[in-house]
Amino acid sequence: MFLRLLKTAPIVVATMAAAAWAFAWSSTPVYAQCACGSHASHSGHDAGPTEPQLVAAAGDHAGHDHGTTRRAVPDGARPAPPHGGQLTTANLMTFEVVYLPQEIRVYLYGRMPYRASAKDVTGEVTLQRRKDERQNAVALRYVALPAGQQDYLSAPLDLSRVRDGELAATIKLTNLPLQNRPGIAFTQTVVLSKAKPQVTLAALNQSDQAGIARQRMCPVTGAALDSMGGPVKVLVGGQPLYLCCKGCLGKVQSSPEAYLRKASQASQVR
Repeated sequence: MFLRLLKTAPIVVATMAAAAWAFAWSSTPVYAQCACGSHASHSGHDAGPTEPQLVAAAGDHAGHDHGTTRRAVPDGARPAPPHGGQLTTANLMTFEVVYLPQEIRVYLYGRMPYRASAKDVTGEVTLQRRKDERQNAVALRYVALPAGQQDYLSAPLDLSRVRDGELAATIKLTNLPLQNRPGIAFTQTVVLSKAKPQVTLAALNQSDQAGIARQRMCPVTGAALDSMGGPVKVLVGGQPLYLCCKGCLGKVQSSPEAYLRKASQASQVR
């Protein structure tokens, strides 16, 4: 009897060990059983690349023509336009277009709100009325500003009598500050900016002489610019405006577009 138990003992021990292992496996949580598998099916893990990785990957292929990629940004997530314009995001950049009564401006950004210089960028703005084949194209010129202020591209256009939504503007830009200096084109509906441009005092320099001779009169008082001892220069959203004295600054700050338009109209009358 004792010898028979010795012969069968290894089989019994092996059977009991197998049963114990099976019980332990069945009581192990599912996520522990799948630890060696893919996390793609687990909603808490994203198997795809993060947004910075996506941006880097797209930048590596900037030399290939994949067409313009526009990214729709939910209204709640869209940053406020720094200059009160309209934002369009394309080709890893964001473009802010500001429609002013006498001018269209284009500001460049990388990932908002990081600025990008427009120094070497060229392009044009084409305006077209709805259901009208006629177009009006105007070249964009670079406008440099003092340190701390954002440079931009400008097209002088009179939009003071244009109703919101009446025109479509197609902005074409080339030589963008990206790898291989690509170009871009996008279209917006023209809506005049409701934000007041910033008004700041600025120092006069030799390049202002032509502007002073062209404007001649103070848009606030109607007097000659030198009637109060010499002209005073202010920047209205980066655009120079000349006044007869600092006492006129307050009125310009209250309604900058009106006085900028008044000075422009006076410059055209000889």
